[in-house]
Amino acid sequence: HISAIQELIETEQRYISDLHIFANEFIKPLSNSRILNDYEIEQLFSD
Repeated sequence: HISAIQELIETEQRYISDLHIFANEFIKPLSNSRILNDYEIEQLFSD
C-alpha cells in the first residue's frame, strides 16, 4: 500500500510541475503579449 501511495504522490507532484510549466511557458507569455484579451485566454484554457 505504501508504494501505491508514494506513486500517487509522485504523480500529483509531476502534474503540479507540468501545470507550472504550462502557465509559465504558454499562458503568461500569451497574456503579456496582449495578442488575446483576458477573456479569450480564459476561454481558450478553461476546462
